[in-house]
Amino acid sequence: MEGRSFSGSSISSTHIILAVLFVVFLLGCISNNPPVSSKKFIPNLADCAKIPLKHYGSGCYTRVAIAQRNPDICAALPDVPPGYAFMARASYLRDYCYKDVATALNDSRICDRLEDRYYCYDKIALTLKNDSLCLTTACLNDVAIALNDPHICDRMYEFVKYDYDNISARISKDWCKTDIADNTGQYALCGQVEDLEDKENCLSHNSGPTANITICEGMQVEQYKVDCMIAFAKATQNVSICDKIEFKATCLMNVAVGKNDTAICDRIPEQDRHYLYQECYMLIGLALKNASICDKIEFDASDRGLPGVGRTPCFQGLALANSDPSLCQKLGGSQVYCITDVAKSMKDPAVCEMLNNRANQDECLNSDPEVCEMLHHPDYRDVCLSVVASAADDISICEKIQNPTKRQKCLWSFGKPS
Repeated sequence: MEGRSFSGSSISSTHIILAVLFVVFLLGCISNNPPVSSKKFIPNLADCAKIPLKHYGSGCYTRVAIAQRNPDICAALPDVPPGYAFMARASYLRDYCYKDVATALNDSRICDRLEDRYYCYDKIALTLKNDSLCLTTACLNDVAIALNDPHICDRMYEFVKYDYDNISARISKDWCKTDIADNTGQYALCGQVEDLEDKENCLSHNSGPTANITICEGMQVEQYKVDCMIAFAKATQNVSICDKIEFKATCLMNVAVGKNDTAICDRIPEQDRHYLYQECYMLIGLALKNASICDKIEFDASDRGLPGVGRTPCFQGLALANSDPSLCQKLGGSQVYCITDVAKSMKDPAVCEMLNNRANQDECLNSDPEVCEMLHHPDYRDVCLSVVASAADDISICEKIQNPTKRQKCLWSFGKPS
């Protein structure tokens, strides 16, 4: 990587803030308490007291507790000092430690040490896909869907404490079975849905081999009747069904996308061309990986308050799918984000050199310490190294940070006093 240089202009504090946000966005939510590994740095418990609580001190205790598989270490954390966290109860630090240890070790017994144990149990239940550990209907729903097991949905009534809870349990059960029907194509499950509207909603999603137009036509809720007919039209690729629907633009788009036929997109009525027409061309262009189809899209729907559809996402999707950053150059001012995403996808910092100034090039980051070190501005470089160190759980990367304060905080985050 030595000798690489970028040309460009000076950098502002705004760019630095953007870089921080961008790096965190790329790497996701990073925990101070990674899984146990003999190759990772494990702090000494005696050192934890040397690190200020507001600078990862509590995380140090958590790391040791996880490494030693000993939640009792969390008890050494003090009560929350005044001003540490808004409205935090005295046991706040200990509770977070117990929660992180419990979920890291998937040991629900530790959750019982918490004042509020619901989240702790539910997270472990979902990780282990064990509905017997669930303490909420939301957890039962998530485990049922993860396992595609409709029998778990029937357990919603076990959480009923008051009469009015029966309504909530029934709704949760109905939606749970609808989601599983969608996931598995087992639309016979819709017959187990109690509420009429929810049952029609479930059946309206059926675009599989058991789809039946007569079921659609017999529905009482107009919206679900329309949804059902659209699903049937898409499943059978029968565009004539769209003529039976008053608002047929969505139907035409679904059939067009199903057949990858832009000629059907062109039948979308003029009043719906601000969004559905653009979406129709975009989805077909992406499906066929055809840049000439994307080129026929005249504008971005986001420019008119309808994000996610149009010329930019079409070319950006193709550039990512084809690992071809040259397609980003079709996008004018939007190409910065496109090139950055392609560089990250390809893990190739050389792609960043397509950008026209140093600030944009420095924002075009990959999660690699070698890439961090080639950045021009020291604040960018140190922030990048700090985030990469945490993501990789590699304390040695902290030593490469130039700013003493930032380097110290990086080391603290691993439980190592300076």
